[in-house]
Amino acid sequence: MSVLFCLENGLVWRFIAILTVANSVRSQEKDGDMILWINRCTLKVNWTIQTKLDGCVPNLYSVRLLKNNQEIATSDTTLTSYSFEGTDSESTYRVIVSPILECNNGSRPRGNSLDHSISAIPRSQQTFITKYISDDFTLQCPLNGSYTPFSVEWEHKIGIDSTIVRKFTTPEITLTDVSYKDSGKYVCTVGFYFCGGSGLLRKLTGSVSLNLNGPPYIPMPQQTVVADPADNLTLSLSLISFPAPFSLVLVRNQNNEIIHRSSVSFAPTEVKLSAFGRVVTLYGYSCRLNMPNITREWFGTNSIIVFNRLGNYSFSFIVEEFSDKENSIVNTILLVLASTCGSILGVATVLIMLFIYLDIRKKKNNRLQDSAAEGNQNQHTYVQTFSFESNGQNEDYTSLRKNEHM
Repeated sequence: MSVLFCLENGLVWRFIAILTVANSVRSQEKDGDMILWINRCTLKVNWTIQTKLDGCVPNLYSVRLLKNNQEIATSDTTLTSYSFEGTDSESTYRVIVSPILECNNGSRPRGNSLDHSISAIPRSQQTFITKYISDDFTLQCPLNGSYTPFSVEWEHKIGIDSTIVRKFTTPEITLTDVSYKDSGKYVCTVGFYFCGGSGLLRKLTGSVSLNLNGPPYIPMPQQTVVADPADNLTLSLSLISFPAPFSLVLVRNQNNEIIHRSSVSFAPTEVKLSAFGRVVTLYGYSCRLNMPNITREWFGTNSIIVFNRLGNYSFSFIVEEFSDKENSIVNTILLVLASTCGSILGVATVLIMLFIYLDIRKKKNNRLQDSAAEGNQNQHTYVQTFSFESNGQNEDYTSLRKNEHM
């Protein structure tokens, strides 16, 4: 079921509430179908009748309308639609449509009737939808029944703690080029008046939970590490991925050559991210990527590539050669000693430079940080429950081997 609110021009806000009955009963599916919905305080009906092959076709329809099982209106029409103005918000309405057939032999028998009911009592509901990264779509407040709405307020909540990150006051929310940060629960509160009632203001709250599927995303800024050839590097990765990530992780250098290939084990974790100006805690995946015995082809900007069955994501990190920084400091120390001829100022300067030199030596085997900076401007968030799955990794290996030397 869904509700659509429309804003008209003028000084007064007017909204249209449309109820679509998703589980409409097809009492005689082989004979036809009927759909009921409510537009503000008006009941609307559409139906179709299947044409038989016995020489009889419908040319007139008899419509009966019942309110709380009491007949309140009848009508004969050649149309396949019917409307009734003046519903109230405390009743159940039933519509019976009987086709009057016209046959080749001149007879006019009555065909099988279509019969369906709908409640006009306003009520809220929770809906769940799943979309894909980069989709465009519109969220509508899931409020059903007969009523006259005049306002709607939205709150967008994400993360483990259901942090409110955005608010809206529009009848609908249109999302374009969505990313993981658009996932979450959208709670809507509608202010309305009953149809045929006392005119008192009422409020109801519904919600739409939005899950997004797409390629992995690593919410980390670019990292830099200083190392020497033959060093071992370890990187802690945290990522978002729906569906679950493959175990395969690749590293490409700045020449787009694959210089490392690993099979890692991703484990569930909690990640803190900045989304729409708020820091939220959410679920994700993490692993440790070990890269032993690096060579000179690693120096420069490299890309770590992670995969799932919907795509891949590339994360950049820089490897700087330690020896270049070390030799630069040693040469500077010698230059200072030579220029100061052993003065107290020169010795003090040398000691400072030596301290810096030793500090760099101590940090030679530093590893990349395993948490993302809170100031990341491209954060993505989600609420979908994570799960591991068998991901057909062999197919991914086959595809990558074909492109390894591209």
